[in-house]
Amino acid sequence: KIFFISAAVTGGIALLCYVMPGMFSNFHKTDEYSQTFQEFKQGSPKASDQQIQSVLDDIIPAAAKARKKIFTSDAGRTLIFIVLAAGIIWLYTQKRIDTKLFAGVLLFFIMADMYNVNKRYLNDKNFTAKKAVKVPYQPDGADLAIMKDTSLDYRVYNTTIRPDQDSRTSYFHKSLGGYSGV
Repeated sequence: KIFFISAAVTGGIALLCYVMPGMFSNFHKTDEYSQTFQEFKQGSPKASDQQIQSVLDDIIPAAAKARKKIFTSDAGRTLIFIVLAAGIIWLYTQKRIDTKLFAGVLLFFIMADMYNVNKRYLNDKNFTAKKAVKVPYQPDGADLAIMKDTSLDYRVYNTTIRPDQDSRTSYFHKSLGGYSGV
C-alpha cells in the first residue's frame, strides 16, 4: 500500500508539473525586466531606453517560454523514470526478477538520467584535445631579477594579481600564492 501511495504521489506531482507548469512558477525572475534593462544600459550606453525596451519585449517572453519548455520536458522525463522505476521495484517485490537484474536495471535508469542531464552542462564543446606546451610562460624583467637570487630561503608574493589565481609566479618561483583547481 505504501509503495503505491509513494508512486502515485511522486508520479502525480511530476504529471502536474508536466500538464500545468504555470501552477508552480510564472518562469520570470523577480525584477527580471528592470535588472536586465540595467545590464543592457551598462553594456550599451549609447542605446536609447526605447531600443532597450524593444529588445527586452522580445527577449523576456522568449526566455520565459524556453524556461517553461525545459520545465515541462524535465517533468515528462521525470514521470517516465518514476513509472519505470516503480515498475521494476514492483517486479522485484513480487519476486518476478532477481536482485542482480533489479540492481542492473535501476543502475541503467540512473546512468541514463544522469548522462542526459549532465550533457546539458558538459557537452562535447567543453572538451578539447590536450596541447603540448614546452614553455607556458615567458619570464619578464621582474622574474629575471628575482631569479638572480640563488638562495633557497625566499618566497615571492605577486601583488599584481590575486594570489589564489596566479599560476605564473609559481611556475618560476617558490610563491606564497598559487592556483589550485580544487
